[in-house]
Amino acid sequence: KLINPKNGKEYKGLAVPMKKKFPEPIEYVSMFRHGFEHIAKLKLTPTDYAVLMVFLSRLGTKTGSEISQKTIAEQLNLATPQVSRSVKKLVEKGVLLKEQDPSDERRLLCRFNPSLGWRGDTQEWFENTTGKELKPNPPCYVR
Repeated sequence: KLINPKNGKEYKGLAVPMKKKFPEPIEYVSMFRHGFEHIAKLKLTPTDYAVLMVFLSRLGTKTGSEISQKTIAEQLNLATPQVSRSVKKLVEKGVLLKEQDPSDERRLLCRFNPSLGWRGDTQEWFENTTGKELKPNPPCYVR
């Protein structure tokens, strides 16, 4: 039921908002439904979830994140070892993946597992996952 606020007239049907440009770009993370289900079954602690949410909020392109564990600890008002344990657990459970930084071989970067979710467009996702064994295997992607 739609009501015109100017004249109070009632309409039946589907409302489609006008397409408008947003004043600034909106960033988003695409999450696969099975990714939510997978994460829900991992029995994570509230600290683990908090660390994951901060990590997701800072997700960069190709699912990488430049955020440090120290920064996460400061943002959540936690001790760095707590954050470190949560990151380690998220890596062990396959939610985060650790990879060597291509620009600095001494650094390890965490990235979100692309089989669970993604930031960027579909083409980037295909380019970055083709030929890789993803676990859990996304049901929507046939190789």
